[in-house]
Amino acid sequence: MEGSEDDRRSHPRLPVMIPVEYKKLSDFFVDYALDISHGGMFIATERNIEPGSEVEISFFVPELESTFVAKGKVTRQGSAPGSQLEETTPLVGIGIQFDPLPPESVEIIEQLWQNKIKS
Repeated sequence: MEGSEDDRRSHPRLPVMIPVEYKKLSDFFVDYALDISHGGMFIATERNIEPGSEVEISFFVPELESTFVAKGKVTRQGSAPGSQLEETTPLVGIGIQFDPLPPESVEIIEQLWQNKIKS
């Protein structure tokens, strides 16, 4: 029997609601990230971005006065696990797997986790 998607992840996901800018080739988008980990993130969007597409992502964290930057690949398109807008409407979007992160972006994720633990 296959494990759930959460069981297969190698990095725990931190629930967030962060506006992110991302681009695929020359197309530029702004949507919200619903979770983030050292390995990737889920972005809520109704845009049709095919799995396998390479993307560049950035977002500013005001309380840290830092900008997160990453490159990655769309691994899936569909509903966010356990997330719904309303009782019957699942949130849809894309799962991104990050390429190796620069140290500054790793530190931002660590700080986001620390801020969650403190709150």
